[in-house]
Parts: sequence; structure tokens; C-alpha cells
Amino acid sequence: MRVAVFDDEVDNIQVFKQNFSQDFEFVFEDSSLNYEDILKQGPFDAIIIDIHMPYLDGFKLFEKIKSHSLYNGCPLIYCTSDRTDSTNLDALKMGADDVINRFWSKEIIRERIIQQITKYKKKNILELHGLKVDLEQMRVELHGKHLELTFTQFKILTTILKNYPHSVPTEQLVKTVWDNDHLSVIKSLATHLSNLRSRLPGWKFHVSSKENFIILKESREETVD
Repeated sequence: MRVAVFDDEVDNIQVFKQNFSQDFEFVFEDSSLNYEDILKQGPFDAIIIDIHMPYLDGFKLFEKIKSHSLYNGCPLIYCTSDRTDSTNLDALKMGADDVINRFWSKEIIRERIIQQITKYKKKNILELHGLKVDLEQMRVELHGKHLELTFTQFKILTTILKNYPHSVPTEQLVKTVWDNDHLSVIKSLATHLSNLRSRLPGWKFHVSSKENFIILKESREETVD
């Protein structure tokens, strides 16, 4: 589990190293101004932010990271020595996934971080009748067997799964996958769907098109392409 830590205090960084290096792979940064350089080293499973930092305090740094194109949606966790309710409440109101206090035991801190990472990873997993898709790792398994998909096939599959059990308008799918709703792209969609189906042998569902919609139907049902 890769975790980025923003903290300007050397002693705090040492505590993280001593107590949690066996649990997490850390990337440390003591300047809040270097947040973009750290994000380029991602993706991360969590980012821990010291609230009281120079230049950009924890709240401003939170906003910078949250709105950055390189941020992958992982848990943003504030870390503080401040025991006042107001500080903790402000942090949560900002949208932080959690707030950990340095005065807590290392067991509690470890568990809080792990719980947030676990929740995050579950959000990044799509599963349907033996098909498992890891959105972060871009990995697809069918009945435990790894499948090799092209980037386009992966995008088509995940778009359909995210909308299941609802159908996806053809133009919406094309726009999502190719960022282009040109007629020539739409006409080539049937070929892409056929190639995707060939990569999913033995799956209970069949990727099908019908009346300008893309749908998942159980294989025993008649499909229209």
C-alpha cells in the first residue's frame, strides 16, 4: 500500500517510518509547495496531510490536491496533534476521509489508515457474475483467470458495467470511450463490441446493441447486434 505523507516536521516523519514502514510504502514530502511533484509519483492508496504546515497549510493543500488532474481519488487523511474539536470538525467539513491524531496509539492510527484504503479499493472494483475489474490497476479477471484487454476494450467494458443494469446510449458510450461522437466512430462500434465479446468466453452475460443502446443480456437470451 503506497502512501504519500506531507509533513514539515522531521520528528513526525521519523515516527511514521519507525511505526508503519512494515505496513506501508511511504513517499515523504516536507514542503506543501511540492505537491505536484509528489502526485507525479503516484498513484497512491492514501495521502496523509499535516494540517499545520508553512506556505500552504493542510486545508489549502487539500484543495490543491483534490482539484489536480493527477489525483486518483484515493483517501485524503488529515494528521494533527491538535485535540480541539473545532480543528477536527473543520477538517471533516473540508471533505477529508478521516482525521488521525498523533497522540493516538500506533495500532489505532494503523487501523484507521488501513480501513480507509480498504474502502477505497472496494470502490475501485467492479464485479458481476465471475467478472472482476480493478479500475485502478486496469486488470480484468473472469472466474479468477486474467484477461488481456486493449485499452479501448477495457473502457467499453467498464462503462457498461458502471451503468448496469441500465443500458447505455450508443452516443454516450462512444463519447466516454473516445471523447468523440463522430459518425465514423459510431459505425465502428459493432467491431469493437464483437472483439470485446471474443475476450469474454464463458461469461454469463453478452454485450449487445439494440436500438441505439448498449446492453448486457444473459447469454441464454436472444441478442440483437
